[in-house]
Amino acid sequence: MAPRLEPDRSGSTIADGVPGATSEPPATTLLSRMPALETLRPTLQSALDASLQTHAVPGAVVGVLRGDELVLVAGGVANVGTGVETTTDTLFQLGSISKVYTATLVLQLVHAGLVELDEPVRGALQEFRVKDDTATLTITPRQLLAHTSGIQGDHFLDCGRNPDALWRYVSTLEDVGQLHDPDDMFSYCNAGYGVLGRLVEEATGDHYARALQRRLLRPLALGHTVTQAEQAIVHRVAAGHHHDDQGTPSVAPWVLSRFNAPIGGIIANAEDVLTFAAMHLRGGRSVEDRQVVPAKAIAEMRNGEVEVPGTDDEWGLGWWLTKWDDQPVLAHDGDTAGQRTFLRVLPELDAAVVVLTNSTRGTAVAEDVFAHVGTEALGCVPPEIPDTLPPGEGPDADRYTGIYERMHQRLAIAGGRDEGTLRMTIIPDELFLKAGMRERTLTLHPVDDHRFVTLDPETLVQHLVVMVESDEDDDPDGVPYVHFQRRAHARIS
Repeated sequence: MAPRLEPDRSGSTIADGVPGATSEPPATTLLSRMPALETLRPTLQSALDASLQTHAVPGAVVGVLRGDELVLVAGGVANVGTGVETTTDTLFQLGSISKVYTATLVLQLVHAGLVELDEPVRGALQEFRVKDDTATLTITPRQLLAHTSGIQGDHFLDCGRNPDALWRYVSTLEDVGQLHDPDDMFSYCNAGYGVLGRLVEEATGDHYARALQRRLLRPLALGHTVTQAEQAIVHRVAAGHHHDDQGTPSVAPWVLSRFNAPIGGIIANAEDVLTFAAMHLRGGRSVEDRQVVPAKAIAEMRNGEVEVPGTDDEWGLGWWLTKWDDQPVLAHDGDTAGQRTFLRVLPELDAAVVVLTNSTRGTAVAEDVFAHVGTEALGCVPPEIPDTLPPGEGPDADRYTGIYERMHQRLAIAGGRDEGTLRMTIIPDELFLKAGMRERTLTLHPVDDHRFVTLDPETLVQHLVVMVESDEDDDPDGVPYVHFQRRAHARIS
């Protein structure tokens, strides 16, 4: 079970059993000026309630951990069809935050001598094969963890509910091609984490969910973290929601398949997520002071492996490495059918924040919450979207006009209505249309010669769109890729 919460005499909330917890705040000048975290609760609740109403998001839970203090608040409903209230113990689909759990398992196994980080995956998984023979023989776990393998990443299909689902999934990759050569760039790859989940199975002799339970969930006492719908249903659990053109939410289907567990299939409540985050803050130790993951493995996950195009951020072995002002942040987001989740861990402040939402518009709520928590409790705030150039300024649209493609999605880019802008039409294929996505056209506003920003009115997400320049001497003006939604889209015309 998660750490038991009791009020101390000062009225703050203390998590029993957190190693190193004292009555004093962390020895940080910034935090020493901050009030007790419990004083944040009323304003955080108000900020959450207001954001849910503004953005028509049905429900959300927010958790803030700082040192030995923990505050949880909830708002709205878990399901608009039933009207069940969202409470702080409601379970949500974590989506790709699950990848941090998978990465933690892999690094734990690396330091146990059971996985070779820099040896080809093929040596451990004979069923691993992608369309490109060279990639098949050379891709390593490190490249999969850091999203540099180049594999077309959004390979989704139902591989059944049996324990061999991941084996079946990996066996279907033989027809999946490359977006780019391994180590050429960062491009977010879901398929790679399916392979890593299968690697966990091979190394431990357990299917993924059992290995997760034995090696992480049970040692960390995460009693509200599961991987299957039939396990989630005995808890209060959130349904996902899509929105129509008027912003009205409706319940989305529950589409998680068994193979998806290491990629994005973990389901948990906010307190369990923060207990997992606390383990990363405490060098791999549980709240009972047990060394669950080697401290060296935890530290290794924080090392930058590759730059994220168009930003100052990097990706590590599982974590997105960013900053709030000058504070390093370990981050990951999650995105499933109708749910959006967000985790931020600030090691130097001994703090973490989680936002779990049951709507495709959840990003707008997370942005409101992070700004509030950063200002009121942490003394630092997330970066803002870059400023755009003045109207009429911007690069020549002809340079970027064309069709760009990745698995399941095309981008058609042309000149915009206003000088300096571009028009980008997002064209999902049949699979993505069935998942609730729609074709839509966005206006790209220039930040500089190769970066643009745009607001998606459907999801309320502000995106950074990056034109990845060619480094070929014979094609100095070439733009072979557009980087959008953290994924490379290769130019096809």
